[in-house]
Amino acid sequence: MDHSRRHMAPETRETCRREDSVEVILEVRKAGFVLKRSSDIVYKPDDKLIYEIDRKTVTGNTDRFSLVFRKPK
Repeated sequence: MDHSRRHMAPETRETCRREDSVEVILEVRKAGFVLKRSSDIVYKPDDKLIYEIDRKTVTGNTDRFSLVFRKPK
């Protein structure tokens, strides 16, 4: 699970602790893992995805993604 950043958005000082879920999936698949499932259980539609996660107005209200991978046998 990690804090979401918009797909293909550049990493800035404000978003350096956020991850692009598509990039994460591609990198982990490249390492040989298979995406088993994803979840939006921690989806927060009000998060603008542009602010540092420790800002007082953002903390506890960040959009996050959760991915489960498996290593093929």
